[in-house]
Amino acid sequence: MKTLKLLMLLVLTAVFTVSCESDDDGMNTDNSNGSITISANATTVSEDAGELLFTVTTTDAVLVDTTYEIALMGTALETEDYTVNITNFTISEGETTAVITVNIIDDTTVEEAETIEISVISENGESLTNPISETVTITDNDSFAFEAGILISNEGPFGSGFGTVSYIDANFTAVDNDIYQDVNNDNLGNIVQSIGFSETNAYVVANVGNKITVVNRFSFEEITKIETGLMNPRFMITANNKGYVTNWGSGSDATDDYIAVIDLDTNTITTTIPVSEGPEELLFDGTNIYVAHQGGFGVNNEISVISPVTDAVTNTITVGKAPNSLQLDASGNLWVLSSGQFSYQGDEEGGSISVINTSSNTVTTTYTFNQTEHPSYLNIDNSAVYYGLNGNVYKGATSSFTIPTDAELTGLNLYGMVVNDNTLYACDPNDFSSNGSVHIYDLTDNSLTTSFTVGVLPNNVYFNN
Repeated sequence: MKTLKLLMLLVLTAVFTVSCESDDDGMNTDNSNGSITISANATTVSEDAGELLFTVTTTDAVLVDTTYEIALMGTALETEDYTVNITNFTISEGETTAVITVNIIDDTTVEEAETIEISVISENGESLTNPISETVTITDNDSFAFEAGILISNEGPFGSGFGTVSYIDANFTAVDNDIYQDVNNDNLGNIVQSIGFSETNAYVVANVGNKITVVNRFSFEEITKIETGLMNPRFMITANNKGYVTNWGSGSDATDDYIAVIDLDTNTITTTIPVSEGPEELLFDGTNIYVAHQGGFGVNNEISVISPVTDAVTNTITVGKAPNSLQLDASGNLWVLSSGQFSYQGDEEGGSISVINTSSNTVTTTYTFNQTEHPSYLNIDNSAVYYGLNGNVYKGATSSFTIPTDAELTGLNLYGMVVNDNTLYACDPNDFSSNGSVHIYDLTDNSLTTSFTVGVLPNNVYFNN
C-alpha cells in the first residue's frame, strides 16, 4: 500500500516548438517569463478524470521556434500516478499555445490527495528569472474496505476460541463478520473486550489473551501486537499521542490494578499508573482522563481523574457503586451511570446517575434508582439521555432529567447498546454461546430498521469514520 509520498522533484527536459518574434539577427527579443503563462483546465481533479491539460501561452504570435525546459514536481509520482507526453509540441507559425497532456492513472490504492506541478524554468537554455508554474491536486477515488461503517466487538466464547470484529456498512445493507481473520489469516485472541481508536489505527483489546492487536482501522491490516505489560486489560482510549489502557491485574488482588500508558509511535508501554480496584471504561474530555472503577470482582465507587500531561492521578471522585459508563453532555458535564450493588454482593443497593462538573471535578447532582434497579449502558445523544434496564430502554433530557417511569423500547435482550444520531444499536447475545445479533432502531418512531447476525457475544458498537 502506498503511503503519503515525500515531496520529490523530477526534472525532465522537454522540447516543444513555438514561434517567437525575433530581431533581424534571429535572436529572441524577450526571454523573460513575462511573455508566457501556464494554466491547467482544472485546479482539482479526481483520480478517474483521465486527462489533465496544461496550456502554455505566449503573449503574441511569433516566428522563431523556441525551446523550453519543463520541471515536473509535486507529491504524485510519474508512471505510478500519471504519465505525460511533452516531447512533440509544435506550434505552427502564427499560433500562440502549446498543450501538455497528463494522463492520470486510476489505480486501486487508497492514498492521500496528491499534487502535480508543471513549471516552465528555461527558454533556449537560459533560466527564467522567475519560472512560471501551475499546480493541480489529484483526489483519490478509492476507499478502504471497512471505512465509514460500524464495527462490532464480539467477545467470543470464554476460555476457548477467540473473539472477532464484525463490520456493517454505512447503508445497513451488508455485514462482514471476522474481518481481522479475513484480512490477516490470524485471530485476535480471547476475549475481545473492546476497541480503542486513534486517527488512523484501531487497538483491539483481548482481555483473557492479555494483548492488544494494532490494525489500520479502515483496512484492518495488522500493524503490530502489544503483548507485554498487560494484565487483564479492559478498555483503551487515546490522548496526547498516548494510549491509556485499564488493567484489573490479578482478580484476587485489589491492590495491583493500573493504567498502562502506551507510546503510540512505538506501540510500547512506557509507564503504568496505579489506581484503585476494577478500572473499566475511560473518557477524555480534552483536558483530563476519567476512569470508572466498577470494582472488578468486587464493588468500587470511584472515578479517577488522570492528567495526560503528568500521567498521574490528580483527583478521585466518589459516585454510586459500580460505575459502568461515562458520557459528556453539551455543557461539558460528565454523567456517570452506576449499576449499584446486587444482592449476591451484599446488601442490595440500586443504581444511580451522578453529574460531575468537570471544572471543579465535584458531583453536582445525583439521581437514585429504586433498590432493585441496576441500570447500564448510559448514552447521551444531543440533549437526550438513554440507558438500559431489565431489557428496556429509557429516555430522559439532560436539561430537566428525572428518572423516567415509562420505557421507550421494551423486551430487548441487551448485552450492550449505543445511541447515535437518533439511532439505537442494540447488542443481543442471543443464547450466549452461538452468534449474536445487532438490532438497529430508528428512535424518531422507535421502529426496528434492520438486524444483523454478528459474532459470539457482541458487546459494543463503534463508528469507523
